[in-house]
Amino acid sequence: MRRWSYYDPFEEILREMDEILERANRYVQRIPVSTNYDIFIEGDKVKIIVELPGVQKKDIHVRFPDEETINISVERKSERELEYGISRFYGGFNLTLSLPGKVEVKKARARYNNGVLEVEVPLKEPEKIKGYEIKVE
Repeated sequence: MRRWSYYDPFEEILREMDEILERANRYVQRIPVSTNYDIFIEGDKVKIIVELPGVQKKDIHVRFPDEETINISVERKSERELEYGISRFYGGFNLTLSLPGKVEVKKARARYNNGVLEVEVPLKEPEKIKGYEIKVE
């Protein structure tokens, strides 16, 4: 008895899509969507440690919007020529944290090594308020 086979164009499309996605997955650069971090006071300094695996130092930006907040952002763009065209990637990550007190932002230092960002910034001396009396009405 002879078996009939038929051509199913949808099956071929699905197979080709699987191949394309598998190939594309090899070229995708991953960037963390969330990350582990620690903030603590060590002596007279605030230390912030953030895990950023797979990120290059040039893609990391550390800013202080004010004396009590730190913003760490990562932005990456890449373009690669593939066998069938060009692959473009753009991704970002943003982390804004409240600090445990006012800090001296101009004295902040940041180091990035082996996927770990360490930011160290001195605490500001608390303002000494001289006694102030108000008149009772």
